[in-house]
Amino acid sequence: MRTLAPWLLLDVGNTAIKWRLADEHGLLEPGGIAADLKVLQEELRDVTWQRVAVSSVATDEFDASLCASLKPCMPRRCGLRWPMPVAVI
Repeated sequence: MRTLAPWLLLDVGNTAIKWRLADEHGLLEPGGIAADLKVLQEELRDVTWQRVAVSSVATDEFDASLCASLKPCMPRRCGLRWPMPVAVI
């Protein structure tokens, strides 16, 4: 059986973006808190993930920027292609 990379969970608030990884067994090690999209990209640079789920209270414009900012740090080694599935809830 093949082990899949974990999901990237994002909680976009008014002042920070919190992130964490999870798999079929639950939450994994602590993630991080990014003050902006540039910091988030830097924090995710070496993180392996296969899908992303977003909970956001930000504007539609910010959410669009968030989705676009994930493209450069998308895990190519997971065999995914852009656009990748993103759920904004």
